[in-house]
Formats: sequence, structure tokens, C-alpha cells
Amino acid sequence: MTIEEMYRAYNEELTGWLRFQFGSGPPDPEDMAQQAFKKLLEKPDCQHLEHKKAFLWRTAKNLTISALRRIKTQEAYEYEVEQLYFADPGDNTGPSRVIEVQEQLSVISDCLRGMSKKRREVFVLHRVHGMNLAEVGRALGLSRSAATKRLSGALAEIDAALEDASGIQD
Repeated sequence: MTIEEMYRAYNEELTGWLRFQFGSGPPDPEDMAQQAFKKLLEKPDCQHLEHKKAFLWRTAKNLTISALRRIKTQEAYEYEVEQLYFADPGDNTGPSRVIEVQEQLSVISDCLRGMSKKRREVFVLHRVHGMNLAEVGRALGLSRSAATKRLSGALAEIDAALEDASGIQD
């Protein structure tokens, strides 16, 4: 059976199964099914696979689980950043405060995307996953001191980005 024939025969069934197993999203079951077909298509020896349907289902399941992990990590990261930089006592739910926090989160997110991988990894492991700096160092093959320096650099970059965004000058 060719990939095109498999797509016509199984796409709807696979999408329905993903929706049943994992819900309507995110991640979107249609997107996960598309990615699974793409992986099958990219597999060099896909025409020689004995159990293409099983490969397709397993791939779709693994892709969905990975996407769910990424979403969970991103949500934890966003919550941690919000708590770290925006946790103020009292009622902060006014429209202007909500807009301000959204703008600041956007700045922090942009800063982290532009940050070196080394600094970002330390920041995420420490601030999002709650690892102490010694654990972060072990996980990344660094000394505690090196992990501390990278975390300090990440925090300094975030602070500078926030200052730049708010127009504060030294």
C-alpha cells in the first residue's frame, strides 16, 4: 500500500483515535496525524516496513506525547516567570495591569528565545523545574559555580530586556 493510499484509508481513523486518546488539543489531532504521515514518508525504508499502520499509530502517539510534554513545560515555565517577575500582593486584575503583564511576558519570552542555549538551559532547569544549582550543574556537566554564573547572566539579560522595554535608563 502506498503512502497516498494509506493516507486516504487511515487519516480519518488515526485522527479520531488521537482525539479519543488525547482530546481535541492542543496539540491538534489533525496536526499530529499529518506529522506521523510525514515521518512515515521521510523514513528511508518505508516501502519495506511490514507493519506500516502500526508504525503510523506508534509515531502519532509518540509525537502527541512529546507535544504534550512541551506544552506542559512551556506552561510551567510561563507560570514560573510570571511568579518570579510579576507576583505582587493585592488585586492586580485591572485591564491596564493585565496588558502590562502580557507585554512584560512577551519581552521575557523574546529574551529567552534570543538567549544563548547554555544560559536558557540553566534558567529553565533552575526556575521552571525547581532544581537547585548543584543539580543543574550535574545535569549539564557543569560546576555549581558555572551554573550560578550562567543563571546570573540569564537573569541580567532578562532584567536588561525589561528595562529596555519600559524605557528605563541608568
